[in-house]
Amino acid sequence: MKQLKRIATPLAIPFVAALTLAACTSGGSDGGPTTPVTAEQPASVLVANFDHRFELDASGGTTCPVVETVFTDTSVGSPDGWLWELPDGTTYEEQNLMIDGEVNGLVRLTVSRNGESSIVERNVMNDVVC
Repeated sequence: MKQLKRIATPLAIPFVAALTLAACTSGGSDGGPTTPVTAEQPASVLVANFDHRFELDASGGTTCPVVETVFTDTSVGSPDGWLWELPDGTTYEEQNLMIDGEVNGLVRLTVSRNGESSIVERNVMNDVVC
C-alpha cells in the first residue's frame, strides 16, 4: 500500500490552498491505478485589524480642530460581526465608524465569524500638526 505524506502548514498565515494526494484504489499494493484526492485548507484565518484617521477642520486660523475620527475595519478572513470599544467605554457594532470629535486612547476591535473571534487593541493618539 502506498504511504501518504502528512503536510504541515502554519496556522497563523492566511491562505487558500488545495493539496492533491495519490491514494491506491485497487486493492493496495497490486500496482493498480491511483486516483487523486483533493483536500482544501480553510479559506483564511480570522485576524482583526483596523486603520484610523482624523478629519480636520482646516478652514483657517492657526489651529486645526478634529471634526471626526474615522475607524476602518481592515480585518482578514471575512468577519461578519464587529464590536468596537472606545476609551470612554462606548461600544459600537458597525463594521466602520465615524465618531464626532477626537478619540484618544486604547481602542479595541473584536471581529467574529462562525463562532470564532479575533481581537486587536491599539493606542490611538492625535499627532497631526497643522
